[in-house]
Amino acid sequence: MSRLTSRCRRQQGLTLIELMVSMVLGIVLMAGVLQLFAANKSSYQLTQAVSEMQENARFAMSRLERDIRMAGFLGCTGRDQGSIVINPVLTLPSAFTPDNGIEGWEADGTAYGSFTVIKDASVSDASTGTGWSTAGTSNPSLDSGTNSVANSDVLRLWQIDGNGTLAEVNAVGTTVEADTLPSYKKNDMMMLTDCASVDIAKVCDMTGSDASLSGCNHASFKLLNSTGTVHAFKLTGKVYFVGKRDDTATNPPSLFVREISANATASMAQELVEGVESLQFLYGEDRSIPADAVADSYIDAAQVSDWNNVVGVRVEMLMQSRRTDLVEGSQTVTFNGASITSSDGRLRYPFVASIALRNRTR
Repeated sequence: MSRLTSRCRRQQGLTLIELMVSMVLGIVLMAGVLQLFAANKSSYQLTQAVSEMQENARFAMSRLERDIRMAGFLGCTGRDQGSIVINPVLTLPSAFTPDNGIEGWEADGTAYGSFTVIKDASVSDASTGTGWSTAGTSNPSLDSGTNSVANSDVLRLWQIDGNGTLAEVNAVGTTVEADTLPSYKKNDMMMLTDCASVDIAKVCDMTGSDASLSGCNHASFKLLNSTGTVHAFKLTGKVYFVGKRDDTATNPPSLFVREISANATASMAQELVEGVESLQFLYGEDRSIPADAVADSYIDAAQVSDWNNVVGVRVEMLMQSRRTDLVEGSQTVTFNGASITSSDGRLRYPFVASIALRNRTR
């Protein structure tokens, strides 16, 4: 026992070699822990970015799907009723064309099979026609101030908003007497229909549930009976496009909407969801005679012959991440029928949906 005690007392510390070995082992262990932490952090950031893109894309696509399905909805009238006549009873802006139901503008250089990622792209007023093209028998004009990025299409939809009310038109055609409180209000655009024809007018004033149409330079109602029962709706339009907050090039791209109702003009743009880099639309046009409500081909906006014959829309949406450090090197994805390569560190993912216009396929 005394010999063991004597040996323990002679142990005064560690040698230099032992200390160096301990330090190396500690450094190796710490490096492994840091590497594991970094890998977990990168995996978490990547998973978070993918989840964010999927959530934003799901919201944006659901919003587009809902409104595209309802495009051209005219209440009890329908595309299959060939005798329907739409009559605006006042002078309207050239961009107010609800009889088309759906309208589009094709961004230059983005035909199917061709697309280029544009970094920090500035926005342009698509209404000038420079950079976007459209077609159709009416060749619709776009609302001024629709500031879109250059590599993204623009879509405008027309429909009635909410449930209609049963109403009476008096003999002089200036008052619409609704049986319940309607969805429209003063300065809104109103659509009246007797299920055989449609009149479009502006609500000059409201008293309770009754709308006055006098004082807005209306012509007289020509298609509805001067006295009779009609369905009255609020008529609205929406313009969807990809823009940038405050029209600043360095801001991330987002999906914007401009709603059209009051005074037949477009309101200020509202930002819906961030991270939408581009929207590309192909329109399914029914060119059969007689119409069979089936798309014969999917074409871009510059090739549509008649917007009233569009029965479906194919939507392609390119999403990008907010972070710029998620992709090392370059990433290649397929979008709009083309392979695109980006090297700005952002993660990109395409989403696709095919949507039928309910009012034109029944």
